[in-house]
Amino acid sequence: MTVAVASAPAWLTFDQTQAAASAGDPAGPEPVARLTFSAERTAPVGVPAEVTLVVRDAAGSVVGEKTVRVVVSAPAALAVEAPRPNPSRGAVTVPYLTPAAGRVRVSVVDLLGREVAVLVDADEPAGAHEARLPAGRLAAGVDAVRVAAGEATRTARLTVVR
Repeated sequence: MTVAVASAPAWLTFDQTQAAASAGDPAGPEPVARLTFSAERTAPVGVPAEVTLVVRDAAGSVVGEKTVRVVVSAPAALAVEAPRPNPSRGAVTVPYLTPAAGRVRVSVVDLLGREVAVLVDADEPAGAHEARLPAGRLAAGVDAVRVAAGEATRTARLTVVR
């Protein structure tokens, strides 16, 4: 017997889409198989999604189907990832993760601590986000991208070159 993924959300990536199945627990009729997967960082947080699995016998005929629910948890803590590209001459993407819905402020601070740009100042849901920065507006040098949400603040270094 094999168990195979028949349908799944696009944001799930499986290490393999089918696996051999054992007969399962003698007390229950369901076969047992292990399929591992990962969720993309942009997967919706807290939104149930369904994965449909099919069970095939040795001849390849479908002998059963099972639907399981998958829910992506919010990140454990506020995080800012490295801006990309870095160093940059043009547009920069700043990826960050928020653990809870609420007010988020993403800004750029120069070496003297002055806020030189605000990229985001809005309520956002928990999960993965990206802010865009036209770095051409900034002076050449090293700046910090600061992400603040609730009581937490995280920073990442950004180098602008000309």
